[in-house]
Amino acid sequence: MDAAPLLSRLAGALERHGLEAVLIGNSAAAVHGAPVTTLDFDFMFRTKKPSVTRKQKLLALKKDSDRAERDMIRRLLALPPERRTHFLRRLIGVGGSSCL
Repeated sequence: MDAAPLLSRLAGALERHGLEAVLIGNSAAAVHGAPVTTLDFDFMFRTKKPSVTRKQKLLALKKDSDRAERDMIRRLLALPPERRTHFLRRLIGVGGSSCL
């Protein structure tokens, strides 16, 4: 028996109702090719939603990174013009004593 059409319908129903579940047990083993003698579907459901999604965490990290970059530029522009070059050279690791 090919359970793919039924699993597809089940997945659609879970998604429509906003339920998060993982297929476990014999049916999960069968999906991976293991020989099984029964065909029943066991699911493990998430009981509560995560407070922060991965996408939200990545967006927050990007905002922090952008903020740090803006702060560095503000600090650079606050320096007198003659010190800006020294600041940039030190920041990127260029300068210091010459080997020539």
